[in-house]
Amino acid sequence: MGVNFAVLEVGMGGRLDATNTTESRLAVITPVDVDSRGVPGPTRVAIAAEKAGVIKPGQTVVSACEHPEVAEVIRRGAGMQG
Repeated sequence: MGVNFAVLEVGMGGRLDATNTTESRLAVITPVDVDSRGVPGPTRVAIAAEKAGVIKPGQTVVSACEHPEVAEVIRRGAGMQG
């Protein structure tokens, strides 16, 4: 109601989060490491795959992924080639 911009933080990892029902123009993926274990998954790749679940077709994605295997998962989620 009268909001021009809102920042929503995903709480359950991405793919299954309630914020994923919103229409967004931008997805920001913060660094992924095993300290995020639990609901998203046991490995960096599993966690990245869950986080990539917030990416919508045609959406701009900003990522701060430091591990090559994680960056590759995010690139694939964004529809990019290696």
